[in-house]
Amino acid sequence: MRAAGVPAKSLPQAVARGQIVRFHRGCYCLPNTPVPIRAAVLFRGQAACVSALKLAGVALIEPVERPHVVLPMNRSLARPGIRPVEHAVIHYGNRGTALISDVASALDDAASCLPALAHLCAVDSALHKGLVVFEELDQLWRNDPVRGAWLRRYHRANAESPAETLARYALESAGFSTQVQARVGPDGRRDLVVAGSIVIEVDGYSSHGDKKSFIADRQMDRALRISGLDILRFAAVEVFDDPTVVPRAVRALLSERSARTMRPK
Repeated sequence: MRAAGVPAKSLPQAVARGQIVRFHRGCYCLPNTPVPIRAAVLFRGQAACVSALKLAGVALIEPVERPHVVLPMNRSLARPGIRPVEHAVIHYGNRGTALISDVASALDDAASCLPALAHLCAVDSALHKGLVVFEELDQLWRNDPVRGAWLRRYHRANAESPAETLARYALESAGFSTQVQARVGPDGRRDLVVAGSIVIEVDGYSSHGDKKSFIADRQMDRALRISGLDILRFAAVEVFDDPTVVPRAVRALLSERSARTMRPK
């Protein structure tokens, strides 16, 4: 507060001017302070689980509706009305004094809050962004052996987006082997390659919605076809809505290829 030019004696005036926010009795913060940080201060704990992941920049596909906070194991919230417990998700664990849990611990917390696929997307995102290294996830594998074994099998540190992770998992669950960010054909890496000759591209509008990207995508498609590769391009929103659209399209393409070779010439 002092760094922002708000002396302790001027708190009421600063609140009235909108310089600071009083979010609980005796608790003040700057207006842009994230809600999970406010909750961590209010509960005298740490922003944790999906809240800590979001603050760290990990891509999440599930909305975070309430702040998640971790408290020491011996902390009691038994006294009613002191803090708005109903507005937060409380975890317990001994973490130290930082306001935000580290990413590895937050991924561990998320095993109890995220569905498996959403958890996989978060693990892939954290690994890809270098926010955690694989060895730091040993705690996650130990605390939830079933989820941990599944994540160990399907995680990929080179997956560049949650939609790509969902598409890859749908393909592998359907029995297809995949290469992630593979270098095939001209002009660099592809999101996924299936059966050695089918390129899968999963495009978000924000990165492919401008004129330059529109032209580049079509140039790449032509170059791949000339090289003898098929390309299936999906909008990210399609994959989020139903990841199985990807293996269904691959099966249809393989069936069409097979029928094409059997036609009399």
